[in-house]
Amino acid sequence: MNHMKDRNQDRRGNILRRISGAVRGRAAALSAAALFFALVLLQMPASAAAPSLDKLPLSKAEAVYIYNTDNDRVLTQKNAEKRIYPASTVKIMTGLICCEFFSGRLDERITVTDKMLSVVDGRHMGLKAGDRPTVRDLLYLGFCGCFNDAIAVMEFTLSGSDASFVALMNARAAEIGMTDTFYTNATGVHNDNMYTTARDTALLAVEAMKSGLYMTVTSAVSYTTEGISKPFSFDNYNRLIASGGYRNSLCRGMNAGNTPNAGYAAVTAAEKNGLTVVSVVMGAQTDDYNNNYSYILTTGLLEWAFASFGNVDVFSTSSVICEVPVDLALDTKTVIAVPERSVSYFLPLSVKISPRAENDAGQGGVRGGETGNAETEEYDITYRYRLTCDSLDAPVPAGTRVGFLTVYYLGAQIDSVPLVTKSPVSKSELLYVFDRVREFTKSDFFIGMLITAAGATVIYIVASAVIRGSRPGNGKKRPRRNPSRKNGGDRLGGGTPGRR
Repeated sequence: MNHMKDRNQDRRGNILRRISGAVRGRAAALSAAALFFALVLLQMPASAAAPSLDKLPLSKAEAVYIYNTDNDRVLTQKNAEKRIYPASTVKIMTGLICCEFFSGRLDERITVTDKMLSVVDGRHMGLKAGDRPTVRDLLYLGFCGCFNDAIAVMEFTLSGSDASFVALMNARAAEIGMTDTFYTNATGVHNDNMYTTARDTALLAVEAMKSGLYMTVTSAVSYTTEGISKPFSFDNYNRLIASGGYRNSLCRGMNAGNTPNAGYAAVTAAEKNGLTVVSVVMGAQTDDYNNNYSYILTTGLLEWAFASFGNVDVFSTSSVICEVPVDLALDTKTVIAVPERSVSYFLPLSVKISPRAENDAGQGGVRGGETGNAETEEYDITYRYRLTCDSLDAPVPAGTRVGFLTVYYLGAQIDSVPLVTKSPVSKSELLYVFDRVREFTKSDFFIGMLITAAGATVIYIVASAVIRGSRPGNGKKRPRRNPSRKNGGDRLGGGTPGRR
């Protein structure tokens, strides 16, 4: 049977890999020794040694697409828009449609017919007309074991014909946004008219991840059928999932396979440190030692991605951005302004963050008490703040918005965060009274009173002068009376009258 032939091929491949390892250890060429070192490096934990992207053998693959689903970020790519043959990645679309259609019907049995088997080509396990496998068995046979006869049974049951099912596939591709994809069959058997891109395949993978049933089926290490007359056991055809030398415990699903025209392809999702990365490697090669570079590159690229990217804390709610003047405060003249929320971004872990937040005038505060020479160093993350007030009047509650902090990555704005006061500021009653008096003296009412009083004073002075000037005899001197005349007239010598 064909599945026995596939197993024999797998065993021969494992033997060849062991032999090639021994050869490399003894008398291989320098290039083979370098390759062996790279393979060892890829199998080391990220904490021990993170592979460098420029040292990965990317030339061994036609197209690569590494995508972080959490942050909608493409981490690296190669020929992502180039049209290539899809090979077995076609089964991701087939599996998505089948899992959605048959969900809730896993124990239902389907009778195999000759019409279904008439379109079977490529890898198959040997289903016969009259067999009655369960839907569950068919799903695992088709998308864990990648047996094309199981897929043919499902597509005919679902749509009635191979052509109708392919039409569903292309319609769904359009819905997903796969603008450079065209399918001609449900299994990926080579057809010159069939094409896709690494980018489109990543879009498909993200969509397939939404199906819990599909991810469960394609992430199974192995499976044994239960609904067929004779139990049949098999390993996951994706060697990133199955037990063996290429297994990667971080990976979940999705598909791996090859055709002579398309080369080797591997599509998977991996999770680590709360991040999810989709990896697409297509058109990969094997070498003289039977090393499969679709698997080698997938593991290397995932290790690189998780070691090189992550959520970087840029600042927190306790990061000091600047100080805002406060009037009428009891025991301070300023209040600290901090971000209203903590901020972290998915960035290269080697990113350089400026220690200073500058304002629009080019002046800055020190972030979180850090030090640094922002004038002479270049930073990937920079930020500027703008206050919406010149000063505040006490009392000031904690959390009062006073401005905005704009964040830039490589010169492009990526966020804007409100600035708020870190702590409350109490009011000084004495200063408050003085300030009220000061403000009163600046009021229009007070100024009007002053003008009125001054005008009244001027009027009073002028009126008084006018009144004095209008009295009788004004301006003429009166004659001074002689006091002696009052006592009886003039007498020579003065004194008292003499006696007779």
